[in-house]
Amino acid sequence: MAREEGDLPADLLDRVDALCEWMAAVRTHAHEDLENRVSPSQLRALFVVAGHDGINLNMLATGLGAIPSSASRLCDRLEAAGLLVRALSETDRREVVLSLAPEGVAFLEELRAARRRALARVLIHLEADELDGIVRSLRVLRRAAHRADAPQ
Repeated sequence: MAREEGDLPADLLDRVDALCEWMAAVRTHAHEDLENRVSPSQLRALFVVAGHDGINLNMLATGLGAIPSSASRLCDRLEAAGLLVRALSETDRREVVLSLAPEGVAFLEELRAARRRALARVLIHLEADELDGIVRSLRVLRRAAHRADAPQ
């Protein structure tokens, strides 16, 4: 049964919002632990490229909500840092495709590992049934998110 946004209890929204803020803090601290090698916008670009290997610059700009020239400057810095590779497309020699360099892959793996360690420091304090409840709740929330994103 679909609800209207106004039908949801404010307490529920407050709790979920607080959880999202905490999760963002975990992500930020994990990033800081890696010596701030990249800016937040560069990190977003790395994640977009990681999720869409071989995308072109315009697609990256769209994924970032940026203009192509800004995305290009981000790529310049990421390429100079050895995290990103630009190559000519095999199908259209006028198009440049983007992929993570091996060091970029390693950096994101290290970042994910740092985030998992930070989460584990909290989750180890829960009982097995509490962990099971979290897993079930996350599955339900993920299904709802997919329904919310589905074309109407």
